[in-house]
Amino acid sequence: MKILNNFYERLGHWPNIWLIIALVITLVSWPQMPTSSATDLGSLPKLPLPGVVADYTNWEVVPTLDELELSSLSALVVKLPSGEIVGALEPELELPIASLTKLMTSVITLESKINLDSPVTITATDNSLLSSPYIKAGDKISLLQVKDGEQVTLRNLLGATLVGSANNAASALASFTGKNQTEFVRLMNERAAVLGMSSTYYTEATGLDPANISTAYDLAIIGRYAWQNKLLREFSGKKQINFTTLDGKPHKINNTNSLLLQPQINFTPRASKTGYLEEAGYNLIFQFRLRRGGEYLLVLLNAPTLEDRSADVLKVVSWLLLRT
Repeated sequence: MKILNNFYERLGHWPNIWLIIALVITLVSWPQMPTSSATDLGSLPKLPLPGVVADYTNWEVVPTLDELELSSLSALVVKLPSGEIVGALEPELELPIASLTKLMTSVITLESKINLDSPVTITATDNSLLSSPYIKAGDKISLLQVKDGEQVTLRNLLGATLVGSANNAASALASFTGKNQTEFVRLMNERAAVLGMSSTYYTEATGLDPANISTAYDLAIIGRYAWQNKLLREFSGKKQINFTTLDGKPHKINNTNSLLLQPQINFTPRASKTGYLEEAGYNLIFQFRLRRGGEYLLVLLNAPTLEDRSADVLKVVSWLLLRT
């Protein structure tokens, strides 16, 4: 007992010992990002950054977007890199998010320490999503046109997931991490909780289930977080990707955001993720830079049509130009 007392007494005279111990524990337990010899993944922090999105508790102090008469039920505009919220419309309304889910799926995949050049075999389960009970007749399903057993690199599956919103690609990403659906979804919800996405709940990795819900505020957080990563940002901003499966079949995939496919006068797209289900309407997380200066992140939820969603983007851009 006397020895222990002397030990604790000495620790008390060394005020930095506890800081050193904490630092060692942190470095040992800190999860690592996956590596790839071919692509610089940039930096994807494992903890939320201060000021990712301004933490407003009183939405009355935020400029309203009511005057724009948006078709979307909910919207949020965030100035980058400060995270200041400059405009909002029902930003805490909980709604189905459809394929916006795939942004978190991509994040969890990159955090799973998998080499991006790994070959992934598309299974019958991945390709069976057309008959998913989540989908009502008439809904358009985005799929990478591959047969059961075909192989695609993880990198190209990630591109197909973010650019073309391919549901079988997202399913294959989640499966290839070595986790079953329950485990993968648990990681998605844990990451959301750590980031402060308190109104977000995921049930599966593709977004086909309308029970995947979130808010414009929470989605601004995951958009900001994910697109700090160089690879995720580059894929999300591509107009088109071209690749060949390991079986030799070529693929050409256009971005599901039509605004990226045509020249824009007032802004330059930087990153984008779309989502659609009958229950969710047309959704969008969109990062862009105004031609006259200033970068912004825009979230739109539940626009009635694709044209309405694009029109809402242009209304917000015009509104920002008048303010700057």
